[in-house]
Amino acid sequence: VAVVPMIVALAPNLPLTVQAVRVPHWFTSAGERLAPADVVLTYPFATADSQTSIPWQAITGMHYTMAGGGGPTGTAARAGPNRTGFTVLDAASVPFGPAPSLSPAALGAVRKAMSAWAVTMIVVPDDTGLSPFQIGRGTAFGIAFFTSVLGTPPVRQDGAWVWRDVAHAPPPVSLSQDSFNTCVTAVASRATGSDPWARCIARAARTSPAAPGPGR
Repeated sequence: VAVVPMIVALAPNLPLTVQAVRVPHWFTSAGERLAPADVVLTYPFATADSQTSIPWQAITGMHYTMAGGGGPTGTAARAGPNRTGFTVLDAASVPFGPAPSLSPAALGAVRKAMSAWAVTMIVVPDDTGLSPFQIGRGTAFGIAFFTSVLGTPPVRQDGAWVWRDVAHAPPPVSLSQDSFNTCVTAVASRATGSDPWARCIARAARTSPAAPGPGR
């Protein structure tokens, strides 16, 4: 009786397909030089719904600590006082359903959660060559999202966009959803490898009437 529901659930997906894990270059280069005290928040964010980045840490030797986690611990129900921030990061990383709000409250909740987890850096790797299940909502979305969260653009390093010294980042930049979507989709078609998404977020923040400035 206990086995029947499992068979019913798995039957449409049989035979199960095994896919190779490709580790983005940053994690085999700069990531190798990190210390256990470094706490990395990756994109996609590691949760029970999006466990992509967990093998990146494991395969490269567990040189650093990672925000989030898989299994029962990687759920909003286990996030305690950081549940709201966890939920926003989860929605940003899982491409099902609507993207998360960029309201001041949502961005503030993410910053609060990162502070509680002692995050020291954020890494958004290139999605070129990665399988669809490894990219969340895509590199462009990740860069634009974390630029809004941290109020500052990333630095390009070893095939990834990186924010360091997260604890001292300026206030978040809240945008209307339309302005944010424009930065993600319109800019992607003419990206040149620098950080056009971050520059677009900065421009939109100065011109959008719905977007409080960084100091508000």
